[in-house]
Amino acid sequence: MIAATLPASSGWQWLKDAFQIFRKQPFALLALLFVINLISQILMQIPVLGVGLFIITMPIASLIVVSACRDIQGKPAGFNHLDPKSWIASLQKPKVISRLALSGFIYAALLLLLSVVLLYPLLDEQTIAQISSIVYGAQSGADASAEALPDGGTIVLLLGWAILLFVVTLMFWHVPQLIGWEGLTIGKAIFYSFVASWRNKGAFLMYFLSWFLLFVLLQFIVIPLLVVLRLAKAC
Repeated sequence: MIAATLPASSGWQWLKDAFQIFRKQPFALLALLFVINLISQILMQIPVLGVGLFIITMPIASLIVVSACRDIQGKPAGFNHLDPKSWIASLQKPKVISRLALSGFIYAALLLLLSVVLLYPLLDEQTIAQISSIVYGAQSGADASAEALPDGGTIVLLLGWAILLFVVTLMFWHVPQLIGWEGLTIGKAIFYSFVASWRNKGAFLMYFLSWFLLFVLLQFIVIPLLVVLRLAKAC
């Protein structure tokens, strides 16, 4: 199993491909995501066991969504007949569900470990207030924002947490597909997922950056502009 090495620009292409798939079958994908979100919300309401069940469903839901996208992508434009049975066909293979569930627990455990080790020292009121001021924006101008900047040690811990979070994300990015489609064990799936993702880390950085810029564009430019235009029209 050899992983291809793609240019960084592929990250932007992945985002465009995702929107093209969505344009082919928007209602089917929205319905699928609605059902998955509804099930997740129901699981989260279960006392004690809810969080654990939610963690189990994460890689399972991921495999279903990716399988649906692959089915839609393989169909020509205007083709309305879908095969939802193929979206869950991989889950019927031996040990797939148990491996996906265990991979979800491993992923959650690693994230919890990173958060406890690197973020626990930051859980004091002053540091939380500083970070919140930066995230949500200070209301009193640039000077107040500069005063609210955390110290160098806090910045180093946050950067270290972000870098390790990126690495862990790469480790598990392809795990559901490798387990469900290729029948790999958890260890092999994590290994090959990390190798394939790390060889294309530039493309992944571009992919995440594209999503971030799209969010910023919508949050701080498009939505305020629509509000202004609506107010101007009302006047």
